[in-house]
Amino acid sequence: MPADIHVRVGDTIEWTARGIEGHTISFASEQQQRTLLGSYLQPDPADPAQNIFNPDVALKTRTGSTFSGDGTYYNSGFIGVPAEQKYTLTFSDTGLYQYLCLVHPFTMRGTVSVDSPSSPVEAPATVASRGEAEFTKYIEEEKRAVAQAKAEPHDVPAPDGATLHRVNVGVTTPYGQAATFVNAALDIKAGDTVIFENDDRDFHNVVFKGSLAEPPPGIGIIVDPEGRGLNFSLDKRSGIAVDPPPGGFDDQTFLSSGSMGILQPRLTWRLRFDKPGSYSFACTIHVLAGMAGVIIVR
Repeated sequence: MPADIHVRVGDTIEWTARGIEGHTISFASEQQQRTLLGSYLQPDPADPAQNIFNPDVALKTRTGSTFSGDGTYYNSGFIGVPAEQKYTLTFSDTGLYQYLCLVHPFTMRGTVSVDSPSSPVEAPATVASRGEAEFTKYIEEEKRAVAQAKAEPHDVPAPDGATLHRVNVGVTTPYGQAATFVNAALDIKAGDTVIFENDDRDFHNVVFKGSLAEPPPGIGIIVDPEGRGLNFSLDKRSGIAVDPPPGGFDDQTFLSSGSMGILQPRLTWRLRFDKPGSYSFACTIHVLAGMAGVIIVR
């Protein structure tokens, strides 16, 4: 932030990414975007049972640090996780250039207008201040969206006196997504059903660790041997669906929705809870954000 900026020919932009999720700064034509998003996930060569991100999405391109605006694909690769990272480009030709984050292509887009050397543009400190103001504004919008989601009714009467409880897996606004379950704590009765409803703009999973000491990881880290950054796998231990066995389940049973969201096989997951107990669950992709909850069945 800010998403839109004017610079002069020869100026350099430095982007900083930090947080619980990786991002990219990607300058790609519409055709390039379609190709990249059409092959977004690929089988992991080391274990075809799980997916990794397309290396052309995940890794930094070999195009250098000077952007010529000739249609060449420029990409930072995944940056910002597990530590703060920066990406810089110097702009050598006038033009209006669009860029996006390939992890969040629906909500994270911007433009760079490269003007002539004599054009008036904002000072770097002014740009940074505007970005901080936008960040504060959008964080407040996320908080309001979460509060609104919590205030909405989530329970629906079901047959035989049971109840259907709806849980949001993430809360999305036009500017981002809050990595949280709404509602994260449920107190229900045996025979009730819970349906987890994911927004299709982000990756999540829902994992009940059962008797495991710790839930399996949601993401595996793959270091590029050429030094172009990190790729990630959607770890098969939580990325592949593990649905209830035919005989039912209790709070000692490991269950996984599998990966939910963009290009994933599942957007919702329905579970009927027939046995009393305390069922802890988490999104293991966003566990660093504290995306977890518990269902008490009485």
